[in-house]
Amino acid sequence: MELEKKYIQDERVQQILDMILKFLKFDFNARSSFSEGKDELDAIIVGLNTLGEEIAGKLSYIEGSKQKTNEIVEVLLKFTMMDFSQRIVVSENRDELDAIALGLNTLGEELENNIKQLKESERRFRLVVENVKDFAIIRLDANGFIQSWNIGAERINGYSAKEIIGKHISVLYTEDDIISKEPERDLKIAKEEGRFESEGWRVRKDGAKFFADVILTAMYDENNAFQGYSQITRDVTKRRKAESEIKQKSEELFHTNKELVLQIEEKEKRTKELIMSNKQLEQFVFIASHDLQEPLQTISNFVGLIDKKISGKCGTDTNQYLEFVLAATSKMQNLIKDLLDYSRLEMPTTFLAVDCNAVLKEVLDEMGASIKESNAKITATDLPVIIGNKIQLKQVFKNLISNAIKFHRKNVLPEIEITVKEKDTEYVFSIKDNGIGIEQQDIGKLFVVFKRLHNASEYEGNGIGLAIAQKIIAHHNGKIWIESKFGEGSTFYFTLPKEKK
Repeated sequence: MELEKKYIQDERVQQILDMILKFLKFDFNARSSFSEGKDELDAIIVGLNTLGEEIAGKLSYIEGSKQKTNEIVEVLLKFTMMDFSQRIVVSENRDELDAIALGLNTLGEELENNIKQLKESERRFRLVVENVKDFAIIRLDANGFIQSWNIGAERINGYSAKEIIGKHISVLYTEDDIISKEPERDLKIAKEEGRFESEGWRVRKDGAKFFADVILTAMYDENNAFQGYSQITRDVTKRRKAESEIKQKSEELFHTNKELVLQIEEKEKRTKELIMSNKQLEQFVFIASHDLQEPLQTISNFVGLIDKKISGKCGTDTNQYLEFVLAATSKMQNLIKDLLDYSRLEMPTTFLAVDCNAVLKEVLDEMGASIKESNAKITATDLPVIIGNKIQLKQVFKNLISNAIKFHRKNVLPEIEITVKEKDTEYVFSIKDNGIGIEQQDIGKLFVVFKRLHNASEYEGNGIGLAIAQKIIAHHNGKIWIESKFGEGSTFYFTLPKEKK
């Protein structure tokens, strides 16, 4: 019995030794059974079994971690090669390595998305640049050789990209510019100053020249290393031609204006001289007319005395001669009076509110005898109040109504209609009659001083009344004109402003 018990203990000891040997060989999966005695050997076996399980688990974890670490390192290496499409499988353990893997996966997705966006932006930018038609957009290397060529460059310069890429930018310059080393100078300035802008002639593929606006810009990388140039060119030949034409027309216009200014100055000089001459003439007329009044009055008085003294003592011829002298003297006095009235129109006058109804009433009262004698019918609408000179306006109405009565048709009673129309800034007066009318070719002569259309034997007058009326209306900043039909009558129109002169 004791021998059997000893044998069992020796077997268990051997199992323990075998386990320890296997542990030394890194075989941590070895296990030993233990008895129900729960003695010291059982305790060792339990401890060894537990240790084996723990070590086996740790080794399994280490092996798994090693594999995941290798995956992480492999992905990181691919990231350095700009391959952000790689992903790491994340286990359910959610340990530190899983957290790193998850972070790398997220980073990879973001970087991959950003790269796609950058590539798309680059593609769109390249398409925009390549398809710009109005501007030649060219990229040059550090020595000025062409590296890229857009559609605008092809349209403006005539070369296709295949024909021009690799050639020096000087191929687009004129022969004179090449001889004077203009291309090298432009590149040097752009490199030193960062940018160079110029205008000048360039040459197309077919040899034709065009005027270009050129901007040359130096390009540097993120490390401030010089990479080359970008050049933007625009054909401004039409604009230059238009500017040249405008400049030429401006110069022509300047010379024309200069001549016009000289002509205007000369006219102003002559106008001033004419105004001065007219003033001197009007002053002379005023003085002469005034001085002539006295001798004419003396002649008239003495002829009257002679007529009384010899009345009934001389023959018929003598009496008739005296009547002629008195008639001529009276006519001369009336003429001088009209000249005085005409010359006085240039003298300063006061403008006040004038009721044209009151003016017309005074005129009709003063002309009562002639109106009654001719059986004239005069009608008038309500007239406005204007700012003017009452005496002068009274003279206008009197002259126009007198003419309407004077030039009536035989066997036809004079009918005169006075009306007014109101406009935005003025009143338009009209005095219409049913008289003899005026031939169209004679209308332009009406307002000329002393110009008569009829003999004095037919119609009396000095031919100055309408000239006075015209001058008065002009003095009031208005205008006067006539519409007439020969044999049917005339209508005189004149305007007077609403506001003060």
